[in-house]
Formats: sequence, structure tokens, C-alpha cells
Amino acid sequence: MIVHRSTVDIIAAYDRQAPYLVSDHCQLDVDSGGVTCKDPCSGSKWILFDGQLVKGPATYPLKQYTTSFDGVRLSITN
Repeated sequence: MIVHRSTVDIIAAYDRQAPYLVSDHCQLDVDSGGVTCKDPCSGSKWILFDGQLVKGPATYPLKQYTTSFDGVRLSITN
């Protein structure tokens, strides 16, 4: 799982499994700046603010989980 906090109140959680060629079992790598992640098998890239694809060959966004944050506790559900 990848958890990305873009503002104090906005926290997103994504499945770490690359959504392209799932049978290859590639796990996403987060870049050093923490803004994008990359599938090391295909070279596809996604932005972590909203999970949208920025570079193919993948065609799907990241699988996102529902998050809620009350200022103290973060809950992540599917």
C-alpha cells in the first residue's frame, strides 16, 4: 500500500500492485520526491495526488482505497 498526503486534510491510499500486467506481480516504486510512482516492469508512471496515469503503456489509474482522517486517526478501507 502507498499512502500519500498532499495537504493536511487530504490523504490518499493506493494499492502497491501495478495495475498493468497484474500477472507479472510488479510492485510500484515511489519516486524520491514522493509525487509519482513507477512500475519498474513496464515503465508506466502515475501521479500520487489523484492516482492518474501520466505515462503508459498502462491504461488504468491506480487502485485507490477510501480514507478518512479525523486529525488524529487515519482509516483506510476498501
